[in-house]
Amino acid sequence: MRALAASLVATVVLSACTRSGDAPPKPQTPAPVERVAETPPPAADEVAEVGDAASLIGRTLPPYPQGMSEVQGVCVPGGEQPERICDYGMAVLGREATDGTAVGVYLIASANTDPDAKQPVWRVTDALDAPRAEGGQELQLGGCRLDGDVRNEIVALVRHGDQEYSADVAWAKRLDIASGKFLAVELSRVDCVNAGYGV
Repeated sequence: MRALAASLVATVVLSACTRSGDAPPKPQTPAPVERVAETPPPAADEVAEVGDAASLIGRTLPPYPQGMSEVQGVCVPGGEQPERICDYGMAVLGREATDGTAVGVYLIASANTDPDAKQPVWRVTDALDAPRAEGGQELQLGGCRLDGDVRNEIVALVRHGDQEYSADVAWAKRLDIASGKFLAVELSRVDCVNAGYGV
């Protein structure tokens, strides 16, 4: 009987402890913490796309618009001194085609923001949709003449034959250094050297 009484007392005491909240707390599993992925800075070729040629004006390159790179370019001197040979530039920005060739999208004019830098950084001063070459034509930057004088600021859509120079020009512009803009030029005044002549 004493053993039974002691057992009942122990049960009552344990029950009282449970009701009063003095029982040891159950271990709780911490709630999972949601991880927030860090967004890395955009790579040089992953910056925002451009909607049209005009939206390039005022931008600094590189980095280039998403999926684009410079596929063609030429320096335009800002003076006769050797150190000024690349004060300005013209370039074609394009995308790679499925066959591995580059498709020109925009023709840009730009000013070198730091001519003394090891790698040029360009500020775009003008931009146009690149003219579409057809039937053996090519867009030629540099190596063209205006009234017989070689002028690196001329860009032309030209078709070459078997002569050293070709006047078969379908489209041409001149980069005006003072304004940084492409200006119209009379096609009859332009011809371009054939880089493959005599090869």
